[in-house]
Amino acid sequence: MLLGVLFQKVPLALVWPGSAVAVTLHFLLFTNGARLFPESGLTFANPGVTAAIAALTTIPLMLGIAWKLERH
Repeated sequence: MLLGVLFQKVPLALVWPGSAVAVTLHFLLFTNGARLFPESGLTFANPGVTAAIAALTTIPLMLGIAWKLERH
């Protein structure tokens, strides 16, 4: 939704993969985060933590791509 607010024309080819990456990252961290990053100290059993990490990693990436596409 953030891309739709900030940019006039956001291609669906950008929205769907971005959403899929965020959801996949969220569930990957939720199910395997403690095993993948044992020394991190984060509580991967909390779905809010994994959703926030997924959002913080995918939102800047999608904003950068949308910004670059709008400039062309």
